[in-house]
Amino acid sequence: MDPKIKAIKEGELAALKRQQEDEHRKDREKKLAKRYHHVRFFERVKIDRSIGKLEKKARAHADGDGPALTSEEQSRLEQLKEDLEASATRPGMMQNLLAVAALTHQQHRMQSLCAHHRRCIASSCST
Repeated sequence: MDPKIKAIKEGELAALKRQQEDEHRKDREKKLAKRYHHVRFFERVKIDRSIGKLEKKARAHADGDGPALTSEEQSRLEQLKEDLEASATRPGMMQNLLAVAALTHQQHRMQSLCAHHRRCIASSCST
């Protein structure tokens, strides 16, 4: 076979393989989205409740009834708000993170992945 034709056909083959991998990845994402829809829902509810508790504590301090939020609680509140926004605007990212959490039940790993993605999102938004 002519080397030029062979190179063209190999390029076409590589493009078709990439297309096949993309389709396989999309199918897998759809399958996981269906499987872990309830997990994502409950994670959003947990985030919502945690935000509510911290905001209630902050309102109580503003009214003069309770202690102020610690710096740890303040940073946690900011992280929770970012996670809630991410789950609404970027469901694919949260879906992947929650699938890992559901499969492994490792809360620490989930938090580190969320922190990593927050840093990635922050760096991509600033550029």
